Amino acid sequence: MLTVFRGNRAEHLAELLAAQLLLTPPGPLETVQVVVNTWPTSRWLGEQLAVGLGGIAANIRYPFPGSQLRQIVNGVLGETGADQDPWRASQLVWPVLELLPQLVEQPEAASLKHWLGRYPQHGSKLELAHWQLGRSIADALDDLALYRPELLAAWWCGEDGPPLPPEQKWQRLLVGRLRERLGVKPFGLQVLEAIAQLQIKAPPAGSLPDPLRLFGLSSLAPIQVQLLQALSVHTNVDLYLLTPCRDLWQRCTSRRQLLSDAIALQQPLDGDWLLQAPGLEARFGRLGGEFQQLLEGSGESLQGQWQEKDLFVAPASSHRGQGPAPLLHQLQQQLADPAAQPLLQRAPADSSLEFHRCPGPLRQVQVVRDRILQLLAADPTLQPRDVLVMTPQVDGLAPLVAAVFGDQEATGVPLNWRLTDRSQQSEASLSRSLLELLRLAGERLTASALETLLESPALQGHFQLSGAEMAALHPLLQRGGFHWGLDAEERGGLGSGSLSWVIDRLLLGLVLPCDPGLAPAATAPLASGESIELLGRWLHLLTRLRHWLVELRRPRCCLAWNSCLRALLSDLFGDGDQFVNNGQDWELPLVLAAIDDWQQAAAGCNLELAAPVVAAVLDERLAADSGRFGHRSGALT
Repeated sequence: MLTVFRGNRAEHLAELLAAQLLLTPPGPLETVQVVVNTWPTSRWLGEQLAVGLGGIAANIRYPFPGSQLRQIVNGVLGETGADQDPWRASQLVWPVLELLPQLVEQPEAASLKHWLGRYPQHGSKLELAHWQLGRSIADALDDLALYRPELLAAWWCGEDGPPLPPEQKWQRLLVGRLRERLGVKPFGLQVLEAIAQLQIKAPPAGSLPDPLRLFGLSSLAPIQVQLLQALSVHTNVDLYLLTPCRDLWQRCTSRRQLLSDAIALQQPLDGDWLLQAPGLEARFGRLGGEFQQLLEGSGESLQGQWQEKDLFVAPASSHRGQGPAPLLHQLQQQLADPAAQPLLQRAPADSSLEFHRCPGPLRQVQVVRDRILQLLAADPTLQPRDVLVMTPQVDGLAPLVAAVFGDQEATGVPLNWRLTDRSQQSEASLSRSLLELLRLAGERLTASALETLLESPALQGHFQLSGAEMAALHPLLQRGGFHWGLDAEERGGLGSGSLSWVIDRLLLGLVLPCDPGLAPAATAPLASGESIELLGRWLHLLTRLRHWLVELRRPRCCLAWNSCLRALLSDLFGDGDQFVNNGQDWELPLVLAAIDDWQQAAAGCNLELAAPVVAAVLDERLAADSGRFGHRSGALT
């Protein structure tokens, strides 16, 4: 039985889930699993279930759809090793990169060869452009397995499949070579096999959860929806769907009339959705409309029993004050039930829904800050922790938010705020510094880049330098003549103006007077004017940075990079003890785990990687947990 609980309030869906757990409690040692799509959802849902279950919500796991469905498919097929799928994009990229040199020699890959010709590869050295190409191909194949499994199945069996343009025929050749190398079917083909088995016989005992609960999902691939429908024949599948409308996709009337067997699984909504659906639903509800269409299906796509249970709230109907209900409540009710709220009416003092025209991003942030301060002043019960500011451009607006919300002198009101939903390295000191070092190793060292790197609290803490002491180093380097370049080799044989040249000047300044004309080997002594003890710490930091920049410029295989990075972390950042004092002791284990994950995925890869490629690989893995800490920060978020 596939049951879809639809509602327009997430908290009410959570209350319903808690009530069902109370009515049919699991066994004392049974682990309850609720599939969610984000880390913040799991944290919020855990708190809501704790309230609904009497204060404690224990032994509840919140897996993501991909991992949970992969585990179920493996159980149906009687296989193991769900976490070692070589067709995942993060692991598939390495065999793709190794197969590309052979693939481009085939006539079908002429377009690919032409592109690679713009970025020639020297031996087995892997440059950043080649890595980006391999990663894009791996991502495309990963998506292909979910969204076009029939095409991938044809290629897997050696068939041509639907006709392809000549410049794309190399894709079929690549799939065939990956089949020979990996010997394991992609997840999409395993899902097709599992669906076929579920249609003819029951799965092994204990291989399916009962029920399978999914909460707050906004979309799934068509083949994943087919899998849920096939599973509903043998187990209960409960899906808690948050949607503003009961019939979002059915509002596209001509689409509804054309619906035939399995059309919802084969033809997603096209551009006419914008013309045939009301404006608000068309602009913001297309993804949800397609998902509802996939869930409803028709004909053969509905393999098991199906039922819908609605839990929609009509907030405008419960308004008891004078005048019309708040405009936001009317809009919510109009989406849920258009007949009950045909027209929108706005009271003169209604501020439930506001639009502000702003000339640029800076003004947008300023208006948001000022409006929040007005709301806090008007309502003493409102706290900063109750305010959530949402934007699709968090990283782009981060500097403006820090400047505007941190400017207490402009407002006279302290605001406790925090930026979330960003990659961990955007806030972490150690990982950000490591990535900057790796990127610097692939480009010219400039004074501004070095200054940015030296601002790292992780470096300052390990070399026992305060922020003021580190700030005093920058004008000293400028006075010493540092402009760009690590050494004479990078500057084409001219050492003056490089970092190594300035280090030599400072060292000579310790033992020689700064007399005019005294310049051994064209290197004049430079007196720092600071204590020898402070100068020693500066020189220690600069010489170690110079050493590691030289080391990082040498391409290495993945295994050699493992030992190199661990030695670098120990030398420049220590064992992480200094992070305990500032509450960032989680950083070093996170970076080491990212390195281990990369090493496991690239096991057996003999390509030599340049430092910028390593930076891209680690950046991707460190960003995997970017939203893990969510939006419940205890401050204005």
